[in-house]
Amino acid sequence: MRYCYRLIFMAELRFTLQNRVTTLIIISSMLFISVFTFIQVNSRIESINSQNAYQANLSSAVVKNNLEATLKESEAQKQKQEQILAKKQEITNTLEQLRSQEEELNTAIERISSEELDPEQKQRLDNALKQIQEQRKELEAVLKSISAQETMHEQTLDEFFDLGLENLKQGKVIDQVVIFNRDGEIVSSTISGEIGKQMIYRDLNIFETLNDPSEDKWLISKIDRAKNQLNIYIGLKKERTENISYIAKLSFPFASIQDALTQVYKPVIVTSLIIILANILFGFLLSKTVIGPIKVLNQTTKIIGSGDLSVRTDIRTGDELQELGDTFNFMTEELVKMKARAENANPLTKLPGNISIHDRIDAEIKGNKKFMVIYCDLDNFKAFNDKYGIAQGDVAIKLTSEVFKEAAQKKGNPDDFLGHEGGDDFILVTTPDKAKGIADHITSEFDKRVRKLYSQEDLTQGHIVAHGRDGSVKEFPIMSISLAGITNQVRKISSYGQVTNIAAEVKKKAKAVAGSTFVIDERTGDKGPPPK
Repeated sequence: MRYCYRLIFMAELRFTLQNRVTTLIIISSMLFISVFTFIQVNSRIESINSQNAYQANLSSAVVKNNLEATLKESEAQKQKQEQILAKKQEITNTLEQLRSQEEELNTAIERISSEELDPEQKQRLDNALKQIQEQRKELEAVLKSISAQETMHEQTLDEFFDLGLENLKQGKVIDQVVIFNRDGEIVSSTISGEIGKQMIYRDLNIFETLNDPSEDKWLISKIDRAKNQLNIYIGLKKERTENISYIAKLSFPFASIQDALTQVYKPVIVTSLIIILANILFGFLLSKTVIGPIKVLNQTTKIIGSGDLSVRTDIRTGDELQELGDTFNFMTEELVKMKARAENANPLTKLPGNISIHDRIDAEIKGNKKFMVIYCDLDNFKAFNDKYGIAQGDVAIKLTSEVFKEAAQKKGNPDDFLGHEGGDDFILVTTPDKAKGIADHITSEFDKRVRKLYSQEDLTQGHIVAHGRDGSVKEFPIMSISLAGITNQVRKISSYGQVTNIAAEVKKKAKAVAGSTFVIDERTGDKGPPPK
């Protein structure tokens, strides 16, 4: 029972040709789309990475030059600031001296006024005081100006870096950059919230590598697989002879599959739609031109299998399928002929009967071919059949059939025809040049093999005793075979009836000869010398 269920289940799962073709089309479409998408994504990833590599190389040089210029500018500003502070200090000192002198003069003037001393001396002191006050005011103005310049140029290095990175980012030269000092502290960054944080230990080791004179490097690149990005470390120094003071770390992301898909999804979708539409069209055409005709052939086969040989196919595709349909029709016609031959075949020897014999001889005549029809008649067969019985008589008939088949195969042509009219009458249609060889083989082999059908006693005495056609007891020799040959090689034969009439005459002549013999009709007309 379980086995039956399994058979039913497998039958339900059986794929038709159309289902298999559809499945194959779907699988091939999916495979093609997948391969196309893979190629597009891979190509896009390579393109993005190439662009990033180019940008990294270009950005590295630009960042180095820009930030080192910023570093030098910061140093120049620092030196200028120091000069301003020195000048400010100098002016402040001078102002202190002037204020001290001014106080001394004010004290002297007050003392002269209270003591009513020489007015001229007071005038000189007043003039000196005014001169000092004017100098003080001038120096205070200069000091104010210097203080304003100090405030204007009071900008830290971190601010210089921030301004430089901002300009580079706006110019799309960089995206992610951090600058850190030898202590590992991040002093500037384009990434929010990174300033003030500490770099990891392996980043700090870059200082030693870039400062190593034997390496002669100004940058180091490393791949961060965890973050899928390329990190470039650029050493920054004020002068070429100095050691590196800061390092700028530039990060460039590698292309991801998601980024690539985002860029190629439109052409992939368009290509997929084209492939799907093309396969739908291909499937439709395939169904019409291949599957349809196959279904017609399948249906026709079932009808023929049910016994109706009148049905024919009508396939007009102009290709091998039409040729197959024509071959199928030819096969059906041949089946009709085979059926007719089978119905007409002799039940004992299975050889074609009278209708097939008639058709073959007519075909030879209509085809204007040179032919030789060999008729057979067994001598003394009735006496043998009466004594040994019908079953043994059938053995003799089968023996004759085997000898004829063997002769046709060994001595005849591949398309020679062998028929059985019934009883001991056989017919073989061949060409005149093969006739004698076939006949000699038949007579010699028959004479050898037929002796096996007799008892040793009959063979010893050379005859059998049986009743003749008139009822009297007679002696009959061992069976022999008489062959009559009828050919159109020397006379024109126009019908099957003419062949049978001539055969009757020639067989009579052959049976008149004792033993197995082959007599050919060589007459050139209806009247003429007897056959020999």
